[in-house]
Amino acid sequence: ENNKSFFNNMYESLFGDNDNIDRNERENVFKIIHTTDIHGWIAGHSHSPHLDTDFGDFASLIEHMEKNAKEKDHIFMLFDSGDLIEGTGISDASDIHGEYVFPIIKQIKHYTGLTMGNHDIGHAATVDFMREEFIPFYNDDPTDVNGKFLTANSVYENSGDFIGKPYYIREEQGYKLLVIGWIFNFTQEAENTKVITVNDAIKQDWFFEAMQIPGIDIIISTMHINPESTPELQQIYKAIRFFHPKKPLILFSGHRHKLYFEQLDDNAFTLESGKYFENIGFVTFELEEQQTSKEEEYYSIDNFEINYQMTNLKQEWIETSLNNFCILAETTEKDFLTPHGIAVKLQIQQYLLKLNLTYEFGCSENTYVPYLPPTDELSLYNLYLYHVVPNVVLKNNVTNNTQFFVTNTATLRYELFEGPVNRNDILSICPFGDRYYYASGLTGAQMNQFLELIATGEQVKATHYTKYFPHDHDSIAETKTLIDNSKRNPNNPNPIYHLLKKEEIVLIGEDTPPYYHSNITIVGDDTYDIIAADYDAENFQLALDYLFPNQFTFIYYPTNVDSTTAWEEYVTNYFPCTVSCSCNNKFVNYLNM
Repeated sequence: ENNKSFFNNMYESLFGDNDNIDRNERENVFKIIHTTDIHGWIAGHSHSPHLDTDFGDFASLIEHMEKNAKEKDHIFMLFDSGDLIEGTGISDASDIHGEYVFPIIKQIKHYTGLTMGNHDIGHAATVDFMREEFIPFYNDDPTDVNGKFLTANSVYENSGDFIGKPYYIREEQGYKLLVIGWIFNFTQEAENTKVITVNDAIKQDWFFEAMQIPGIDIIISTMHINPESTPELQQIYKAIRFFHPKKPLILFSGHRHKLYFEQLDDNAFTLESGKYFENIGFVTFELEEQQTSKEEEYYSIDNFEINYQMTNLKQEWIETSLNNFCILAETTEKDFLTPHGIAVKLQIQQYLLKLNLTYEFGCSENTYVPYLPPTDELSLYNLYLYHVVPNVVLKNNVTNNTQFFVTNTATLRYELFEGPVNRNDILSICPFGDRYYYASGLTGAQMNQFLELIATGEQVKATHYTKYFPHDHDSIAETKTLIDNSKRNPNNPNPIYHLLKKEEIVLIGEDTPPYYHSNITIVGDDTYDIIAADYDAENFQLALDYLFPNQFTFIYYPTNVDSTTAWEEYVTNYFPCTVSCSCNNKFVNYLNM
């Protein structure tokens, strides 16, 4: 009893008696929109007529919803969970990926919180651009009207400074919000950045500081994390619940490109809202005051503050159609588009024209789908593995070994549709522009060991290891090897390798293997070269070092195409337009106006 009185008196002397705060006059209806994994799809979906909106329409929607919320004294918020770039021409036809996407994102008023995805943090030039042109728009605004860009576990490599802010406090009609941003334990970040594991981040001073801020009413994390993966989400959830077992807790998630909802406890949930601006998440709830007892066994700040329960919680995903937007906006199609929305549409149009995204390379007789296995002739991976790579990428005079191509099953991002194939279509399929690398001279037995390892869904992680890999193409000419031994950690020159189990890795789908490869039977007496795009080759180098220490090194593969221009060359040479093409009478409307 004495301990309880001491803790109670100490808390009230420091922070005041929160039980006396009069909050009964506050409105308690919350409406929240969630976006994630936009991947550059700000210009809409020309091949999907039912998804007939772009970010000009989205800007108009947010304006209407904010206006309606103010009129009703409701609380409206908007969150994004990362991966704004890499997936369309407007994102990736520019020298800096995202150069023409980030200005459009800034036109959406007003995000409450945004965070960084693995594609956003994957290129040094993009990170530098965000640091100068994007993040200050949010984080240098003292009014918080634009929200904040939040990166609790990603920092600049040299300084150790957070790329964004780890968290911030926001006031909404008297409610005090703690907002945090996270990314999963990504290991292929750009060389000017560093991702801190979630488990390490929750032990840092800033986290303890945030958790002990008095008077918090609700905690919201926007995170680029698979909500079903271990351990990141559970680590965040348990760490927050250790300090705040009673507060309303929302974990907006992303990365998997899925629609997912899970009630984590009676006052916490996670929501994932798909991909490519195909859907937006919509959440509504009310807050009701809980009865708080200061005599409970478990001591936490929550025991000495007013706590709220989320009630009447409703969540849904809404397809990005104009009809749906009008319903959400509570207006008609005639009155929907705002002057600001029109201006955003015109800005998108200018970028599309500047990047020449309507230039046509050829015409496809079929629609090829990336979700089908390579054994299916209408699979995009069938087209890539058995036609594009052999005919455009591979060169017969590199070595005398059998060339064996391997790619991860998230390489191809979108369908190749029947009809004309233009620059935007190509970049929507494969936007990365990855260079190709190869490791030469594996025996048949070694190839089988390698393929068995990667087929398990396990990956190799190295500790005491400093990687160097030229993701930005201007450095490739000077750096031919994928792993430069001079860049290994001088304090720990011998890496220690261990396997990451399946449950630690984000897989593409329950029934999808992590990698596809050439349809070549491995023969024990033959020798092989593994060929892969740079993103995969980096992982494969670790796998080879784990299996066969100091025997194989990936080096640059001497081909004149990358993973994007290979498609351009293939469509030009093998899918030529003819007079009889149906595409001659088609017009692709990129403006969705």
